[in-house]
Amino acid sequence: MVASVESSLHKVFINFRGKQLRYGFVSHLVEKLEMDGINVYIDEYEPRGNDLNVLFKRIEESKIAIAIFSSMYTESDWCLDELDKIMECVDLGTLVVIPIFYKVDTDDVKKPNGEFGDKFWELAKDHTEKIVKWKKALNRVPEKMGYTLSETSKESEYIIKIVGQVVERLTLISTDLEREVLIENPDTGDEETDEEAVPDSAPSLFGIETRINQFKEMFDSACGRTLTIGVVGMPGIGKTTLTEKLYERFKLKFARRAFLSDVREICRNGMIDRSILTRELFRQEDVIQEDPYMTLEILKKKLLEKKCLVVLDNVSDKRQIEILLGECDWIKKGSLIIITTSDRSVIEGKVDETYEVLRLSGRDSLQCFSYYAFSGHICNLKGNFINLCKEFAEYAKGNPFVLKILGGELKGKSETHWEETLCKLAQSPHKKINGALQLIYDELGQHQKDVFLDVACFFRSGDEYYVRCLVESWENDSIDAVSEIKDLASKFLINISGGRVEMHDLVYTFGQELGSRESCRVWNHIGFVGALKKASGPDCVRGIFINMSELKDELLLDRFTFTKMHNLRYLKFYNSRCHQECEADYKLNIPDGLEFSTLDEIRYLYWLKFPKKNLPEDFNPMNLTDLNLPYSKIEEIWVGVKKTPKLKWLDLSYSSKLRNLSGLLNAKSLQRLNLEGCTSLEELPKNMKRMKIPECLGKLKALQELVLSGCSNLKSFPITIENMKCLQILLLDGTAFTDMPLQFNSSKVEDLSSLRRLCLSENNKISNLQIDISRLSQLKFLDLKYCKNLTSIPLLPPNLEILDAHGCEKLKTVASPMAVLKLMEQVQSKFIFTNCNNLEEAAKSSITSYAQRKSQLDAVRCYKEGNVSEPFLVTSFPGSDVPSWFKHRRIGCKLKLEFPPHRCDKRLSTIVLCAVVAFPSPQVEISRFSIECTYEFKNKTETCISFSCILGGGWIEPRKIESEHVFIGYTSSSLITKHLEGSLLHSQDCRECVPPEASIEFKMRDGAGEIVSCGLSLVYEEPNHVVIEGNGNGATSRRDVSIGESTVSFAAGFLSLVLRFPWVDLSTFDDLFKGEIS
Repeated sequence: MVASVESSLHKVFINFRGKQLRYGFVSHLVEKLEMDGINVYIDEYEPRGNDLNVLFKRIEESKIAIAIFSSMYTESDWCLDELDKIMECVDLGTLVVIPIFYKVDTDDVKKPNGEFGDKFWELAKDHTEKIVKWKKALNRVPEKMGYTLSETSKESEYIIKIVGQVVERLTLISTDLEREVLIENPDTGDEETDEEAVPDSAPSLFGIETRINQFKEMFDSACGRTLTIGVVGMPGIGKTTLTEKLYERFKLKFARRAFLSDVREICRNGMIDRSILTRELFRQEDVIQEDPYMTLEILKKKLLEKKCLVVLDNVSDKRQIEILLGECDWIKKGSLIIITTSDRSVIEGKVDETYEVLRLSGRDSLQCFSYYAFSGHICNLKGNFINLCKEFAEYAKGNPFVLKILGGELKGKSETHWEETLCKLAQSPHKKINGALQLIYDELGQHQKDVFLDVACFFRSGDEYYVRCLVESWENDSIDAVSEIKDLASKFLINISGGRVEMHDLVYTFGQELGSRESCRVWNHIGFVGALKKASGPDCVRGIFINMSELKDELLLDRFTFTKMHNLRYLKFYNSRCHQECEADYKLNIPDGLEFSTLDEIRYLYWLKFPKKNLPEDFNPMNLTDLNLPYSKIEEIWVGVKKTPKLKWLDLSYSSKLRNLSGLLNAKSLQRLNLEGCTSLEELPKNMKRMKIPECLGKLKALQELVLSGCSNLKSFPITIENMKCLQILLLDGTAFTDMPLQFNSSKVEDLSSLRRLCLSENNKISNLQIDISRLSQLKFLDLKYCKNLTSIPLLPPNLEILDAHGCEKLKTVASPMAVLKLMEQVQSKFIFTNCNNLEEAAKSSITSYAQRKSQLDAVRCYKEGNVSEPFLVTSFPGSDVPSWFKHRRIGCKLKLEFPPHRCDKRLSTIVLCAVVAFPSPQVEISRFSIECTYEFKNKTETCISFSCILGGGWIEPRKIESEHVFIGYTSSSLITKHLEGSLLHSQDCRECVPPEASIEFKMRDGAGEIVSCGLSLVYEEPNHVVIEGNGNGATSRRDVSIGESTVSFAAGFLSLVLRFPWVDLSTFDDLFKGEIS
């Protein structure tokens, strides 16, 4: 079957109750619309005898639907079926709906109530199967901008308004897409896009006005000085397109202007010098032609006479900027310079402002792809095309260029071809996409190339510090040190978010394809055998990851297998199917032992069920950073004491024969040690018993309240800090303090140590808190709502449960880390940043990073206390995408996945849920807000169990929410085990190595809004680290919380926490540690 599209004209479909309105209001409305040349459709235009499907087709062909709700509307099932179809098209972005409430109340339509509701429920008795979808459609339509006519309204005036609105909407719709989409065409070599594969005219640009206004604000704030703005983003994200629109919008404001396209290519052809730019600036004046021998001084003088607009597009090196712009001493003040680049480091120190072009949201990606795949139309898709569209949109991850290329090449092809293309893309990216990435890769230095390929092949997703320690070319203990990882991030080849290294799917497949060449990086047994036989020999091998669950036969490792691998850095034998000892058949055959004499470069060694008593005696662990030997047969790590200056992570869990750890006496850099299940180990070496834990702090005193809420004329604090030693609650909302009343020095920090609640909301004077608020160790609730001039939030205290920064319009930054980490009692924490529309991406990363780490500490508490909790941490901020670190992401409100085997064991500590919610416009006040998350588990015998939890917004006062927001909730895995314990599903599968199917559906429960996309990640607790699900090749990604089941393993876990995160309050672990050893 081939996807097809019918041609479509601008049409207006009118949905109404004919019996009541046909010969009155509707007849006058149709007459006025047709007088204005608008193609209108009503049901009487259709020949008698046609069924409802014909009307559905007319709705699909239309651009605007007018839904007229009257008192008799709900007498007709046809009216309601049409309405449901209309909302379906609205969701696809192919239709705009204008609701008209003709002498009915909007609340009666939404509920439905009153006479309108009575007729609805009477009709519903005969259509029980349609009640849910009818109610959903009625509930959502009133959220759209429309018109309400009462008994006293002048209908003629409203008809004129409605027609005017229709004309305005149709004028804005120049294509079948109402939304605007950014399209960029990066240079991909000599190949050009097949013009027949894409429509002649691109859709209008998504969000362009918002982005141009942001630039205008930056330019206006320059106050007459020359402003240089850098526009950055990954290839294909829309930098050039955005800059072209900016140039067209601003060019008339400047007497001289120049747009240099593709500076990288100009430089490659060896033609770059400043004369290129000056000739372009003087193009309209013929200055150079009049005096071709003009001196540089005269030329500079003439340039300084007029302001100019300069765009340098696709710059790839700082030297290009220096050659073209120099010191900018020839540019008149008040000029504007825009530089686009795919390398953030290129513009460091060269620009005043940086603007990052972000990827498209899920919905916009789907519409953009559909536009190019269906010849500029979005049609009623048949078969599996709609699901395939979603798959391709998900693959592109919001990159407009990729959406355009794939959509164009799939246009008119069969469903089978689409499916085959999707499978091929999973293995290797499209050649034109490869071309764009190859340009950036070719400009990397050799060390950068090595690190990029190592990350793509082995460590695609992981903690930034951990990945850096393993892959970088030199030792970098400081997270702020110059590094290849940060260089790659500046070039958008990797992403650092929330303290984690992530890689875009397109870049990942590109990197894997490069990394597999010459067998330098191997991740399957076939490649491993091939590497040993290659002419280039095993000397070139840099990494080997073998998944033993994929082995059908035994893999022979002879004594000399590794002796020629002088450059081997990463070696891993693992089982992705199961981390436990379910498989009795060990598929590695090592008949004569192993020699490791040449593995001097090895940094990462992971060997599940290592079969020997110790590592080879000739092994030199000088560069070894992470050693994992779970379920091994070792009795000691190696013979004697070896130098291990770089060893930071050691996992010997369930090595039941381990007796001797003396080989670790030189491991001075050790940060994490896992000895869980080492049942034969009786003591630690003496030098490892020197850990001390500080004594507990004193208990709190009695507390008091001080309420100054609404004292709008109060400009200074009337009480000295010395009189506030027992203060518990301080409410200063609505006051006019220009300076913070809580300024104190270190000697007086104890005076406010009892403060638990601080409210500073609705203060428009303060721009920062001016205090070291992290010292308020008992502060639970910090209210900063509507502090409209607040720009930054400092390091927060450890016990904070609720931070409400709603409506802080100028808030840009938060501390990183956001707060001091501390193990707390069971509470539900909420960090609310709704309507903080200027919040920077770094701040959002800091928020999610802190939330992850705090949830891990809470998981420790749940584990120790055996508690079950609902989501114990919720955070929210403006955004249109599920963060990239979520393993499972989906456009829409439902996602499916396979839970890992042994889900009932205690490694799964935390479940992270995410929903992106679009709020209605115009805004309505939302008093309560919550999302119901329904889990459904099904095993191989189709046994099913379902249960729900609530992801709340976290606020209780009414508020209006703008645009789309991201809501993230962290909940203990005990939520799942609580419901599964005792069930048939649990008894059948818990001990089997069977991954059950699971689905999670997100649904609005309280408040107005629509689920746009959703996500889920699983956090696994190891005794010496936390693994966040997401690495397809089995490489672990590190996190920071430790728990254990023996004195030895717990102490090791505690050492891990202390060394890795020095800001954790050690006093909180005192009682916990005593309880462990008692």
